[in-house]
Amino acid sequence: MRRGQRSASEIDKKVHREFPHRFRNRICNNLDNIDGPDKDVLISLAHGPYDKVKRFTAFNVNGFKFRTLERDNLLKTQNSGVFGMFGTRSYSSNSDTQMRFGGVPYYGRLIDIIVLSYDGFIVPMFKCEWANTINPRGIKIDKLGFTSINFARLLHTEEHEDNEPYIQASEAQMVFYVDDENEQGWSIPVHLKQRKLYDMGGNDEIMTPIEPYPS
Repeated sequence: MRRGQRSASEIDKKVHREFPHRFRNRICNNLDNIDGPDKDVLISLAHGPYDKVKRFTAFNVNGFKFRTLERDNLLKTQNSGVFGMFGTRSYSSNSDTQMRFGGVPYYGRLIDIIVLSYDGFIVPMFKCEWANTINPRGIKIDKLGFTSINFARLLHTEEHEDNEPYIQASEAQMVFYVDDENEQGWSIPVHLKQRKLYDMGGNDEIMTPIEPYPS
């Protein structure tokens, strides 16, 4: 690679970092050319969410009732385990010019639930601590096909623009973790089936405003 030439991974990070600003400019500068049922949604996304959000300790979605890990620790049941299969970008090195994209199983524990409010709709988000399932020290599969997870090493913990601890609540599936009695620090995730949920009210919601999102 020639001096001054950016690697593919650097370009990818720049696109990822600048996308919100470019998206907003593209939409706001072409309002007359946007038509169709999604026009209002695109405009709302371009303007971004309101400064304050609602925070929850429990949330019903996809046939599961999720609870944050902090709230789970006060109860005998476990509802904070999260699973999702997500597309992940990767490079073998900073000089690698070929981006690889593939589905990676993510196993996490739910630590926060927030709901972003846009003009006309809301987007519930789950913040999780994710086991490092892109590294064999964080995930392994035995000869019988059982998966084990180790939360000693986590993903997306540093404050970088390409670290994304949040997922949309609609993407979450529930698992619960059983401690492996033979290997300390490892847990076996058990996938749960969806079930019908009925909102019976209660005190799940905490109306706590948090700091505004940076512009």
